[in-house]
Amino acid sequence: MLADARTSLGYAEIRATADGVVTQRLVAPGVLASPGQAILRIAQERPIRLQAAVSESDLARIRVGARAGVWRSGRPERTTRVRVSSVARLVDRETRTGLVEAVWPNAGNEFIAGESVVLRIEVGAASGTVRVPVAAAREVTPGSRSIEGRARRYAVWVAGDAGAGSYVAKRVLFEPGLVGDGYIEVRGGLGAGQRVVVDGGRDLRDGDRIAAAPEEGTIYTCPMHPDVRRDRPGACPKCGMALVPKEAAR
Repeated sequence: MLADARTSLGYAEIRATADGVVTQRLVAPGVLASPGQAILRIAQERPIRLQAAVSESDLARIRVGARAGVWRSGRPERTTRVRVSSVARLVDRETRTGLVEAVWPNAGNEFIAGESVVLRIEVGAASGTVRVPVAAAREVTPGSRSIEGRARRYAVWVAGDAGAGSYVAKRVLFEPGLVGDGYIEVRGGLGAGQRVVVDGGRDLRDGDRIAAAPEEGTIYTCPMHPDVRRDRPGACPKCGMALVPKEAAR
């Protein structure tokens, strides 16, 4: 009887080859499993793989070792700095995206397997360049060329000095460069020192008279939607992420 009990225990006790958490049970309790049959699905959390599906047009700009910031959805104030560990060499035929991955030790359980995170990857850096706020720019689609093949251009409303503290609005196209931290690099079309309209540009027309807004203190904006600006903390009305303080542009 003791030998039979030991044999039964050997069949009943199953050990995983790695630490993790059970994400799915494939066999009901009490069912006799066959050799090699999967009974549980386990996700490894230490280390953990942070993945993002990146569009084909952006995939070529990402390199292994590139720096990235990752945070849980709605928690941008708790950003973890990681580095890209792998970039997919193949693109999905249906979604036209490739997988970019960063492996993180996750010793402090910063992330949970299966949860949604935001991964912002740095593809380059620029210093001493002219830039404009993302909230001030609108993308312009030239002609009817395909989305993947078109040359990206943006437009802003420039405030030309009309004297007596007023300005005249003029729509100006510019060539964009790197995008990040709420700004777009300007590679042509705009010069340093030009004033641009950040709020209210949707209703403007060439030649409209405008005035400078009074100076503001600290404002709160959404990391994913810089056009959302509030004078107090809260949640973004577009994505629900927490607004973060940002020095108001003057």
